[in-house]
Parts: sequence; structure tokens; C-alpha cells
Amino acid sequence: MKDWSVDILKDFWVKLGCFITGYSYTLIRNSSEASRKTVKKFLSAILLIGTIWFAVGYLFVSRYFDANSTVSLLSGVVMVIAVIQIERQIILASNLQWWGALLRFLLGALMAVIGATVIDQVMFKDDVERYKNDNADVVVEKRIAQKMDLYNSRYLEIDEALIKAVQERDALILDVAKRPYIKSYKTKTNTARDTAGEITSTNRQVESFQTENPNIRLLAQKDIQIESYESRKNEIVDKKSSIYNDEREKFLNEPEGFLTELESLYEILRSSSLAKAFYIMWFVLLVLIEMLVLAAKGGDGSTDYERLIQHQSDVNKRSIDSLTNDT
Repeated sequence: MKDWSVDILKDFWVKLGCFITGYSYTLIRNSSEASRKTVKKFLSAILLIGTIWFAVGYLFVSRYFDANSTVSLLSGVVMVIAVIQIERQIILASNLQWWGALLRFLLGALMAVIGATVIDQVMFKDDVERYKNDNADVVVEKRIAQKMDLYNSRYLEIDEALIKAVQERDALILDVAKRPYIKSYKTKTNTARDTAGEITSTNRQVESFQTENPNIRLLAQKDIQIESYESRKNEIVDKKSSIYNDEREKFLNEPEGFLTELESLYEILRSSSLAKAFYIMWFVLLVLIEMLVLAAKGGDGSTDYERLIQHQSDVNKRSIDSLTNDT
């Protein structure tokens, strides 16, 4: 019973390997154990690479796109499918040329950089947050510089208007103090008419009276204007005094973007030899893992499965050539 279970498991492993790599299970089943081992090696390498890129896809989407678990899992599956398609280009190549191997190496190096960066950004999350807090002052100073210039410009404009309004009010106060009342005159004309309606006499009377200086009302309006200017000045002063704390709190609470964290990670790697060594270690490890399929493809030479594929191709070519010659 035990041997039967092991055989079933081995057969399932080979079937899964054929499904993933694109090999024909019918031909592999009739091939030698060496060909089946090659399929298993390809499958193991792809599963290892796929696991890493599943984690990269899941972490990237969930962290930087705020996706839920379902979307993140689907993103990880998409990354695994992409890895399988890339590795199939190497596995299914009949004769792997040097430029194909070079292209796969360059692609593996690029994938290793991306993978190591995403993984390190997750692993160095606390360090990135600490770096952000330590450098918050520098970022905040840059952000508030433009706002401070705007506030200072507005403050000067309001202050100039306030000075002018105060001068005008002082002039009004002096005028009101000198002339609280203004003497005015009113002329009254009385005419007498006869029975025919003709004017017989005209009598003009001039009356004098005092009225309140109209600048008193202007003075009240000017006081309201001055209070408005002073209120606006105080508002700007309050904003200037609180802008640093407001911008710092806003900066620390805003969500991290991928590029922002990438810049922080770059600064951490540049300033810390230990972090740099750890990143290089991850990068080299991922490059070596990416090269597993390439190493398995060229390490043991051609298998009888590949020779069988080549033989079938040659037979079909000869048959086509013979049909062409007969015609």
C-alpha cells in the first residue's frame, strides 16, 4: 500500500511538472528516469521562484494599492503565471543559444532587483518609518517655505493698508476735534401775490444752523476697517505660528507611496553598510534562484525526451521533404 501511494505521488508530481513546464506527459511517461528527474527539477525551481514572486505580488498590491486580501491573492497568482511563462521560454527551447541565456540572466537580475526592493521595503518598514520621522524637519521646512513667503507677502500688504487706514483715521479725528459741528445756512423766500396772481413783494430770510461733522460717521467706518485689518493680521500670525506643527503632523500621517519609501530605502542603504550588505545578500540570493531553471536546462545536457522531440521533428521534416520532392 505504501509503495502504491508513493508511486501515485511521484506520478502526480511528474504530471504537475509536465503541466507547468509544457512537457508532454505521454512522452515523459515513456522516457527514462533521467527525463522525469529533469521535469521534477524544473518543477521545483519554478515552484521556488513562483513562491517568491507570489509573495512579491501580494505584498506590493496590498501595501501600495490598499487592496483587500482577495485582490492581493489574485495579484500573486498573476505573478506566478507570468513567472511560469518566462521560465517556459527557457525550458521549451530546443537549442538554448548564448544570447538566450544572457537575456534570461539580465531578466533574472532585473527581477531580482525588483523582488529584493519590494521585500526589503516590507522588512525595513520600521526603519523607513524611523527615517521618515528623523528627517521630517527637513521635508517640512521645504514644504512650508513657499507658504511662509505667501503669508509674509499677505501680511505686508495688510500691514501697509492698516497703516494707511490709521493715518486716515487720525486725520479724521483731528478734523472732528476741530469741527465737531459745521455751521450751515438755509435761505427761505416768501412771496406775496395780488388777486390777479402777480407777485407784489418778495422777502428773503437767511437762517443759520449747526450740523454734525459728517466725518464722524466716516470715523466709525474707518474703525471697523482697521479692526478688520488687525483681525486679518492676527489670523496670519496664528497660521504662521501653527504651520510648522500642522505640516509636520500632516506629513507624518499621510500614507507612504512606493517611490517615497524607495527614496527612504535608498538613503538607508547609502548610509548603512549593514543594510547595504543585507540588500546585496538578498539580491544575490534572488539572482541565484532565478538562474535555477537556466542551470537545470544546461547542466545535464540533452535528455532522451529532448532527443525524442528532436527525432520526431526530423522525421516530420523528412516526410514533408519527400512529399515535396514527389510533387
